[in-house]
Amino acid sequence: MIDRLQRFAHALRILLVPSMVLGFVCLVLIVVAIFSGGSTEGHRYIMPGFVGLVWAIATFTFIATFSEVPPRAAKSDRLLAKLRRSLSRAWYWLVALVFMFTSASALVLTGRLISIWLKDSAG
Repeated sequence: MIDRLQRFAHALRILLVPSMVLGFVCLVLIVVAIFSGGSTEGHRYIMPGFVGLVWAIATFTFIATFSEVPPRAAKSDRLLAKLRRSLSRAWYWLVALVFMFTSASALVLTGRLISIWLKDSAG
């Protein structure tokens, strides 16, 4: 699984800089919306800015984390080298599981925030 995530991260590597730019733009949007005075017009951009910031951080973190996954232990490696590589790969497995859980949580959060934002902007 982590080898597939590595291939996927390499394919998405082109999105590394755009995700950083999107995250910065969304952060600026949130800060400007918060400090724009008492206007409710500016406050309606906080939720889309937060959703964009969450996904930009998730994309950047995914690409940065899984672009370099340690290779599997070779049969010719010594026992200590095999153990070190296996523990390193186990750490990436744990990170992958946590990332999948947080991505699912981000999907739920995105759906709820966009639903609330659409209700507020419609009426």
